[in-house]
Amino acid sequence: MSTETYFLDNNIIAEPVVNNWYAWCNLISPATAAMMQAHHIKLLESYLESPSLHKKAVKLIEMKGGPFLDFKEESPIKKTETLLEKMKLNKNLYALHQAILDLNRLIQKHPDAGSLSSIYDNIPAPLKGFVELVYDLNNNISFRIIEKLLYQENFSSLSNQQIILYRQNSDDGRAFILSTPRLAKENEFTIPLTFQNKLYDQLFSSRTKGLSKKALLEMHEQLETNIERDEFLSLFHQKASPVKQKPEIRNKVKVTYFGHACVLVEASGISILVDPLISYNNSQEPYRHTFSELPNEIDYVLITHAHQDHAVLETLLQIRSKIRQIVVPKNNDGALQDPSLKLFLQHCGFKNIIQMDSIDEITFKEGKITTMPFFGEHADLDIRSKTNYLITLFDKNILFLSDSNNISHETFAYMKKHTSTVDLMFIGMECEGAPLSWLYGPLMLSPLTRKENSSRRLEGSDCKKAFKLVKEFQCKEVYVYAMGSEPWVSFISSIAYDEESLPIIESNKFMKLCHESGIKATRPYCYAQTEL
Repeated sequence: MSTETYFLDNNIIAEPVVNNWYAWCNLISPATAAMMQAHHIKLLESYLESPSLHKKAVKLIEMKGGPFLDFKEESPIKKTETLLEKMKLNKNLYALHQAILDLNRLIQKHPDAGSLSSIYDNIPAPLKGFVELVYDLNNNISFRIIEKLLYQENFSSLSNQQIILYRQNSDDGRAFILSTPRLAKENEFTIPLTFQNKLYDQLFSSRTKGLSKKALLEMHEQLETNIERDEFLSLFHQKASPVKQKPEIRNKVKVTYFGHACVLVEASGISILVDPLISYNNSQEPYRHTFSELPNEIDYVLITHAHQDHAVLETLLQIRSKIRQIVVPKNNDGALQDPSLKLFLQHCGFKNIIQMDSIDEITFKEGKITTMPFFGEHADLDIRSKTNYLITLFDKNILFLSDSNNISHETFAYMKKHTSTVDLMFIGMECEGAPLSWLYGPLMLSPLTRKENSSRRLEGSDCKKAFKLVKEFQCKEVYVYAMGSEPWVSFISSIAYDEESLPIIESNKFMKLCHESGIKATRPYCYAQTEL
């Protein structure tokens, strides 16, 4: 005899926000959050000075992803003013931002190669005890942030974390996350609990496991939300029985592309999910896999790097209860531009985090996961929280090269000496890339020249570089992925391609070269699946 079970609707979006801005790594780590808050305040002030300028700019394709607020409602001046005042009241982050700037000016004035010990007494108060002063081997002076201490003191984002729930039946309507804050709208509900709260696991697992009405109402009481009981129940639908277990995969390795850089690799007894970014279900084409197609347990979640379209907190929070181990690359341990993915995830309530060095291994009964060097995509900044992954399951090898730019092919040639032939390679070919300032401008401590900004880009491999990797690893099949072209990814990537876009031209040339060499090659869109 079945009992009625309530399931969270698959078109309910759950956006994590900090201080009303979409939450990602650089808004959680305290030092980068301080720099980002100053940037956000400038954006809000710019909008209030000229709302019409922002409104015109966001309608232009060439301005897509630029520093312009994209409000879908008509001129929300009062709400913007209220948010600006609220952000200016965050004195801790304001003081931390100012202290970072002041410390940088202080060390630039220090006599060349002189001892740094005399500076410690003059470190700005908000940073005292949180930094170490250092020279590199060229006698360039810098500072190292003791990031974990900042999390433990008064700089964390816990008091400003929320989840916004709302229903959306299309892929349109979500503003670009790096330039537009989230203002309260009708038919949206706010849960003012920190991301660490385990109630979220219960809420989001109900998408597939379901809850009894009694459990649902008890959860509603604990969520401290502004949602009335009947409105809360309207976010759910009823089914007589839960989703059936998927059949076990035997004698094959199944690879499922979920869109952008998100790929699920399954074999008998093991499941591995790379860079999770899952679409919600809606009535629009094209077809896509959603949360319901994920396994009940995910043995390993692999994060390639900290960019907002690869370490996607919105998806990670909704699958947290499924994850047995989450794997991240080790960072630079103290560099402002390179916050720790491990600390970021711990702060958001994740457990069982494995931090891996470059050329490191995790072994298990069915095979192993090997980390590989990752060049490019970070505008030549000293950022080390990035890695590629080689997944070996049984006798099959699947290589994930993410957004790598093959600018040091010799490194991959050395790696090939210790690697068997690759059965399937995933490589990003966003070979034009945004300029340095697009993502890292708010963190820069010195002004950028136009030449510096335009030449140092967040770019991946072009046709020539990608094809050299295919030949080096003797790939049997290639997927060009992580292109940001799926309709549900635009709010987080801001990418809009046409046939004249350089990444499309280069990836078309690349696939043609592969085909001429007898190598399968495709640029999947929204959904693809293969078995090895």
